[in-house]
Amino acid sequence: MALKRQIVRYCSVLLLLFVASITSSEAQSLRLGEKIPAINVVSDIDVEQRAATSNYVCLMFVHSKSAPCIESIATFKGLSSLYPDDMLTVLITPESEGDATEMLLEFADDKTIVAYDNDYRTYEVFDIKYVPFGIIYRTSTRKILWFGTVGQLNDELLKTTLK
Repeated sequence: MALKRQIVRYCSVLLLLFVASITSSEAQSLRLGEKIPAINVVSDIDVEQRAATSNYVCLMFVHSKSAPCIESIATFKGLSSLYPDDMLTVLITPESEGDATEMLLEFADDKTIVAYDNDYRTYEVFDIKYVPFGIIYRTSTRKILWFGTVGQLNDELLKTTLK
């Protein structure tokens, strides 16, 4: 009986360690309140200079051939339009300009920039493991206010984030 309990405990510990290793390797390495790392992308527009004109920036990591990404961009544009003077959106894709230009440039305007991370430097620095993934930060402090799957955002959450 004692041996059976020991085996069950041992198996339970192994299972917990296995689950912990899976979840920790899949988690993003970002923390709320931390400053964002450097953004190293190629764009026709200077991202840092344009960001300085807004109170908040949403970095949205996307791919033009992903239906969830395209849906998330459209949804977020609707939400962020409620804060036209406060929010700049930067769509960051690992695709080259030719591949992504048509689809993503349809979303570009004064408050939405398309940027290319051709060498994956920004994806790696932010430890992006899936798309669509978003990060909202305050421009003045460069501190992260929110991050996660862009599809999770709604008006209430965005309003709370931007307070």
